[in-house]
Amino acid sequence: MTPAYSTYLDLTRFTAALLVFLHHFAFGQLTGGEYAAIGAYGEDAVMVFFVLSGFVIAYVTDQREHNLLDYSTSRLARLYSVVVPAVLATLVLDTAGRALDPELYKISDNDHLLLRTLFTLAFANQFWSLDIRFLSNWPYWSISYEFWYYALFACLIFASGRTRVVLITLWALLVGAGIVLLLPIWMLGVWVYRLTRQGLAISRPLGWALFVLPIPLYLLYRATGWEHALTSITDAWTVQLTGDVHYLHKARFVLHSYVVALMVAANFIGAHRVLQGADFLGKRTDKAIRWCAEHTFTLYLFHFPLLFFIAAWSPWESTDPRHAALLFSVTLLSVVLFAKLGENRKREWRKLLLWLWDQTYRVRQRLWPRTA
Repeated sequence: MTPAYSTYLDLTRFTAALLVFLHHFAFGQLTGGEYAAIGAYGEDAVMVFFVLSGFVIAYVTDQREHNLLDYSTSRLARLYSVVVPAVLATLVLDTAGRALDPELYKISDNDHLLLRTLFTLAFANQFWSLDIRFLSNWPYWSISYEFWYYALFACLIFASGRTRVVLITLWALLVGAGIVLLLPIWMLGVWVYRLTRQGLAISRPLGWALFVLPIPLYLLYRATGWEHALTSITDAWTVQLTGDVHYLHKARFVLHSYVVALMVAANFIGAHRVLQGADFLGKRTDKAIRWCAEHTFTLYLFHFPLLFFIAAWSPWESTDPRHAALLFSVTLLSVVLFAKLGENRKREWRKLLLWLWDQTYRVRQRLWPRTA
């Protein structure tokens, strides 16, 4: 992967996280609906994350993580370095926020808190028809999808033969229809990586077309309202099969999400071609983009609890521009601080996981020593 292409993917990741942040920032409960226009693309930005995630996982297993131990500890360190601080922060922020403004938090469920916490930490909150939200941290749903895609990819890469078939079957039976339906979007990212890795031979004009055209095509597609027509098809099937239009939760937008993912994949393929041998935007700009990308996961998983708490604490009405400025600035500043405690410490988390694995292995050896 060339430095310019890597920088472009970093920029894409940060932009997608920013779109999700703006989507929630524009919520009527938080800013009075004054900023609805800038919050229209947050749901689709998650599909960008899925395609990009599949691409990155294919890359790291190809280049660095060649065995199950390296892969699993790296993935768990990446997730838990942010998930654990985010869960703790959400608990604290929501508790304080409810005390300040109980009315604001009425849209956030807080019953059965212990079960919610356990399901969240086990990434089991989106199995089948479950939609267990962790307090105000609504964006967490996609992390559960990501974790189980990581697990499936481990089965595909590190298992073989009948074992692989059995593991994949058990995986599908465990996670349910929603996670399975969005799997092709994640696997599309894997395909894009392997396509670019093989040195796809396309002309430069075609590369530019694939790079540029998906953006106006996406905007035109959204303007025509076709996403609603596609979702109505999925809803009709879901009602026939389950009787509940919300059974699939986020996966009810699956056909629309496929369209978005194909546009993202085309853009990635085009970018790979046009950025060959390019100096993306200069060293200083590249460094700034990388710094922003290093805070992406924290921005994604911390912003909504922060927005809720700051809105509860704000002395101004939700429609006051000062209120919006407070939410926007304090949330982003807080994300930078939280990233230093979590996302920027992945190496320490990986060392901890390796140490735990070593201790577990030693205990097992004492209890069940191998015999000659």
